Amino acid sequence: MKPATKFGRWFEQALAEHRLYRSAIRAAKEHALNCGFYLICAKEECRRGDWMEQLLAFCGEEIGQRTAQRYMQFATEAMEWAKRELGDVSALKLIAEAKRIAMQSPRSFTELMRSIGEMRAFGEYDAMKYRVKQTKNPQQIEFTFAFEDACKQLSALRVDERVAALAPASLVKLETELEQGLTHVRELIANKKAIES
Repeated sequence: MKPATKFGRWFEQALAEHRLYRSAIRAAKEHALNCGFYLICAKEECRRGDWMEQLLAFCGEEIGQRTAQRYMQFATEAMEWAKRELGDVSALKLIAEAKRIAMQSPRSFTELMRSIGEMRAFGEYDAMKYRVKQTKNPQQIEFTFAFEDACKQLSALRVDERVAALAPASLVKLETELEQGLTHVRELIANKKAIES
């Protein structure tokens, strides 16, 4: 039995909220996984080239292309993991295992939550504080926005299906541009460290 105290009610409320939070997270992940499954099924039944048009017709602006890709990625990754763990089993067992796995996987779910606007991008809060501090220098603010755009574009390379479809020559060109950009960034870092020391 828990001791009766003035603050005991706050602990009870905190525990109740903790339980509700855990339940809501599990429900959100399950809904996201189901949405991904349904979008995959819809895409498989669409004629080649009709997917985007049909997505827009049925879902409007509520589920855009990038968000649909995130939902499908979330479901696909869970299914692939389940297949690796279980091997050749019935679809129902595979889906049940995928749901179990999805409950434990934060990466693609986090990306999905950011895509639908329910979670800020990593570091966005710090960038906002930085911009507020820099209001006296408009050039710095413009640079900060350009920096964030560049980071978003680089992040998109990892998830955009179109990148995988590029011709080898295009991929080599992309690799060269990225390496040159990285070399430049490393030079800037070295120069700043030299100035600071």
